[in-house]
Amino acid sequence: TAEDSQHLFAFTWKGQQLTWTCLPQGFTGSPTIFSHLLKDDLKDIILPGGSILVQYVDGLLL
Repeated sequence: TAEDSQHLFAFTWKGQQLTWTCLPQGFTGSPTIFSHLLKDDLKDIILPGGSILVQYVDGLLL
């Protein structure tokens, strides 16, 4: 999570305010954000002939 956005995911536990420094589980936008980031990271992968890569939520199928 970008430092300037961490306050959006802040929570209090045992009287101490904490923030996420990574993409939090349970946030409704997390799967979409993760999917876009993963797609961008995988765009330059060269697959063997006839192979396809299927991305679903947080998994990959080759």
